[in-house]
Amino acid sequence: MSHQLSFRYAILKGYIQGEADVMNIIDRIASSEQIKQMLLIQVTSNMEQAMKELGYLEYDHPEIAVTMKTKDEINVMLNMAREIVKAFRLEGILHKIEGAEIFKVIMARKREVLDFQSVIKPLTVDETMYHIPWLEKDKDRIDFIQERAKIVTFDCGNDIFEEGDEPKGIYIIISGMVKTYFIPKSHLYEAFRQKYPGMEDKMWLKIGRGITAQKIREHLSYEDWNYKMQLELYNMHIRDIPKNTKIGIYDESVTYVILIHGAVEDCLSRKLYKAPFLIPITCHRVKKY
Repeated sequence: MSHQLSFRYAILKGYIQGEADVMNIIDRIASSEQIKQMLLIQVTSNMEQAMKELGYLEYDHPEIAVTMKTKDEINVMLNMAREIVKAFRLEGILHKIEGAEIFKVIMARKREVLDFQSVIKPLTVDETMYHIPWLEKDKDRIDFIQERAKIVTFDCGNDIFEEGDEPKGIYIIISGMVKTYFIPKSHLYEAFRQKYPGMEDKMWLKIGRGITAQKIREHLSYEDWNYKMQLELYNMHIRDIPKNTKIGIYDESVTYVILIHGAVEDCLSRKLYKAPFLIPITCHRVKKY
């Protein structure tokens, strides 16, 4: 039964990714604006239905979702390791024979993933707290939350809360999927200023690391993913630029500048960069829009 559910989960994930890819190329598929809109409506509807089915599956069988996500992440890391070995061989850092031996080890690990246990027990509520980035595994904070937290269960289609409701605390998703509607930014910033002044910086740092890793993988041919990439991500800092302000960016202490929100203009070339974007090293001064 678990194999059938895993297969169903993989199909749904692949289908959703495929529909997302189609949405990105609709402009190239059809030249007629009317046809584009028809395709967009159909693809969006299909994605929503598939997401709903995936949500039901994760809700009913959280252990399947945990297992499949774990396998996916392991495969991502093994594929990354394989690309690193290829790059080392091409650059002469690794000898051909050494590279072949490492390839054998990587392929052996990939075969082990195929024989991986069909079900991994999901994290308990207590364990989940240590995987929330902005808590930073701080035992005092985690103990404070655990002493006051309670477990609530929602059926599919239930509203968790609505705009205007009195705040009831922070909801941490243990299993399943939720659909969110964002509050106005002004309300969010007000809460950050008055109640949680340090939380905004931590959240932006978490978002920035994710975007940075993605943009570097897209635009750079190769970096030492196994250690240098992690080092770069944990040596980064977030900088907020006021609107209509000019500022210098690249200097001897900066390796990459990633725009994670908003838009800036290159003061020299007048090129406009919109987030998310890896700003080229030839750009030394930008203006925030």
